[in-house]
Amino acid sequence: MTALARRFTTYFWYFDLTTPPTEKALMLGRAAAAMFVTCPGQVETYRQAGVTNVLYLQQGVDPVGDVPADASPEEYRVEAACVGSCTSPP
Repeated sequence: MTALARRFTTYFWYFDLTTPPTEKALMLGRAAAAMFVTCPGQVETYRQAGVTNVLYLQQGVDPVGDVPADASPEEYRVEAACVGSCTSPP
């Protein structure tokens, strides 16, 4: 990834909640232009561990239960979300 990141803009989306962060996740986060986590509480954890550009990105939505809110706090607003099929058992 480090070699790729030198040639291309790379992004790292990490959705495994681990505390403390794993060394592999830190290595990838530091190499990428931006690291996205799905737990907003981990943004500061990764920043303190040396990942300079960490952002919150919602993991996905349930089309039945997740409907647009009339209003939301600024810290929960995002520009993009990755939506796909579930790969883990519920």
